[in-house]
Amino acid sequence: MRQLNARLTVVVAAVAVAAVVGGGVFAYRQGPQDSDTSASPLGGPPSASSTPTPKPTPTPTPKPSATPSGTPSVTPSTPAANGFTGPKKVKVSLSKLDAGRAPQVVHVLDRVVSGGPDQAFKAPGTNPIIAVAQAEETTFVLESREPDLVLVRTSNDGQSSEVRNVTTLVGAVDGSLAAFASQKQKSTGEQLAGSTVYAEGSAANRYKLSLPNAWNVRVIAVAAGKVFYAATPSESGVPRLYTWVPGRSSATAVKGITSPTAVSADGELVAAAETIGGAGSCSNVSELATGKKLWRTCEYMIAGFTPDKSIVIGTPAYGDGYAPLSSWLLDGKTGALLREWTGVAFREVRAEDDQHLLMEVDDGPETKGAIIRCTISTGDCERATPITPGDEFGLGG
Repeated sequence: MRQLNARLTVVVAAVAVAAVVGGGVFAYRQGPQDSDTSASPLGGPPSASSTPTPKPTPTPTPKPSATPSGTPSVTPSTPAANGFTGPKKVKVSLSKLDAGRAPQVVHVLDRVVSGGPDQAFKAPGTNPIIAVAQAEETTFVLESREPDLVLVRTSNDGQSSEVRNVTTLVGAVDGSLAAFASQKQKSTGEQLAGSTVYAEGSAANRYKLSLPNAWNVRVIAVAAGKVFYAATPSESGVPRLYTWVPGRSSATAVKGITSPTAVSADGELVAAAETIGGAGSCSNVSELATGKKLWRTCEYMIAGFTPDKSIVIGTPAYGDGYAPLSSWLLDGKTGALLREWTGVAFREVRAEDDQHLLMEVDDGPETKGAIIRCTISTGDCERATPITPGDEFGLGG
């Protein structure tokens, strides 16, 4: 069975962009690493009777140099920021974590979508679920039906409708809107020019934007009343960032931003990948309003922000395979490394609030896993869902 967040088949050229929306299970060139300590449960020490779940033994692949010659990264290696306690490197043992509260954001567990503004909804059928979102009184489920992906929207009155050839699904943090994009395809699944971006809440609150000449369209975020999406002008072009206000007939290109990977919840900051002289790929954080670059890292790809923008989530700068074996926490103002979690495969990581991260983790393909919650300031973790087969749980878009 496909993983819940199986990587969507949208081609993004020029650089390998780590998508944080629509969910993506990525595998990276990260070999097993020894850790300074094991994660402590939020509720206290782990039970001595717990039996750790065996870890897979991935074959390490040499990581290419992420820092181009002559262009040093500005990511400093400094001590943790004030207020941070505990070890800088934390090893997670899933079976030893105590159970905590359920995720306070949209998620799916055994096909039940909950945690958002709408009531809990159980998605019918057996098709693999790729992503979920809730907005107002509607639940959105993106599922795999070969050869494409189909979005099913269901309102509280039971009315349901579908959109085919959908590439990405993202929900606003406040539950006001869900946004998704569809791309024209051949019967074989190959892309054609032409896309539509949708922004929806209830059945009476639906908007769409036609993009007849766009390729590789994917939604990045819904923030500050806008939909942020990336698109290329040709099949193999470099993706540019656009903003669209639902209800308007056109979108606006964001000057100077290409290959975007994340947008802050208030729509003020954007993370993007960049190539430096053809020698490697780095990530930078910029102000959306001015285009001013605040800092750059060539060690990590930036996957998300906490709501207050004080913390940035890092994933490997390069990767292939199943999922990263580390997750990093960076200072939002400087890019300095604050903490690293290891010990499991990190399928998806995002902020629950300013103090906590939620992580989809397991021990590799075809293993059981869970959504866990880790405290930013201490590194301590707990289970937010039961340990279940890997294709039965996941964080929403």
